[in-house]
Amino acid sequence: MGFNDLPGSAHMVPRLTSIRTPREEVGQRAAQLLLGLLDGVTQHSQVDLGFELVVRESS
Repeated sequence: MGFNDLPGSAHMVPRLTSIRTPREEVGQRAAQLLLGLLDGVTQHSQVDLGFELVVRESS
């Protein structure tokens, strides 16, 4: 079982089942929260951007 569905996951033997996270959205949300903190805005919220299970041969 892998995490972040790295490019090599599909080429391993057996092909590795992985969890795919929306990395671009994670980065964008982190930047928004950081910029908010720099502006004095404090947010105590939980952010859930979800994930996707990519089933391959290793499962």
